[in-house]
Amino acid sequence: MHDVLLLALTITLEPLPVIGFILVLSTDRGTRNGAAFIVGWMACFFLMIAGTLALTGGNPVKASSVPDTAGLIVSALIGVGFLALAWTRYHHPKTGPQKEPSWMKRLDGLNVGGAAVLGVLLQPWPLVAAGAIDVSQAQLSSTWSVIGLVAFCIVGSASLLIMEGYALASPENSRAALKRLRAWLEGHRDQAITVLAAVIGAWLLIKGVYGLVT
Repeated sequence: MHDVLLLALTITLEPLPVIGFILVLSTDRGTRNGAAFIVGWMACFFLMIAGTLALTGGNPVKASSVPDTAGLIVSALIGVGFLALAWTRYHHPKTGPQKEPSWMKRLDGLNVGGAAVLGVLLQPWPLVAAGAIDVSQAQLSSTWSVIGLVAFCIVGSASLLIMEGYALASPENSRAALKRLRAWLEGHRDQAITVLAAVIGAWLLIKGVYGLVT
């Protein structure tokens, strides 16, 4: 299950969802909207796990079977996609001021329903898909596998849970701290995305090719 946890760590470090969540916390009723965002975010994880386990019956797919081979191919292709993204961003870095996404401009009147939907939309779906492939290898009868799947949901949401807890515990201090974090992330967003895409892309490609070869 260490593969699943590595994906979860990458998900929680994705700059764009973190920036989006900081903006959600800055809205009226920010902590309530933040909680709704987290519900929508984590619901994707639970649905992905439930759907995958429903298809596999809680048993790992057999090695060298058609589903196993297809999963390895998809994993390798996702890795290639991330490597292509990293290569493009490295060789063609964006210069000048970044244009603010249109959804960021429409957050002033955000309610809990919109925040939950935003939590779904900002999900890094290629990583979630890679997580579903790893979950298909899980043995539901194994206690450690179940613990690992719960840990995947928690680790994948860790950055959001920490910021939400901080905003609830210290509203005044959190505003200034989260504003500084947002400024830093916006200044280093492209570099962070490039590094994360290169690392996770190489890992998924190697894992997929190794599984196909062996």
